[in-house]
Amino acid sequence: MSKYKFNNLNYLNLSLNNITDRGIEYLCKFNLKKLTHLILESNNITNKGITSLCKCNLDQLTNLSLAFNKINKKGIKSYIEY
Repeated sequence: MSKYKFNNLNYLNLSLNNITDRGIEYLCKFNLKKLTHLILESNNITNKGITSLCKCNLDQLTNLSLAFNKINKKGIKSYIEY
């Protein structure tokens, strides 16, 4: 993973890639500190994936799209409260 540099990445669209919760865990291992837009539509992400997303260092994130996943109100609430 260290050979990949994403330090300046600010927009990432991974829609329709079936990355699932495990993919979210893997994504969070990268340096995405400057990411402002993250599009994760239609990826079979559940509340567990949202919990992992909360642990990512995404301080600059202003736009997050999670449409058409398997996230319920509890998952969205946990992200908002984090």
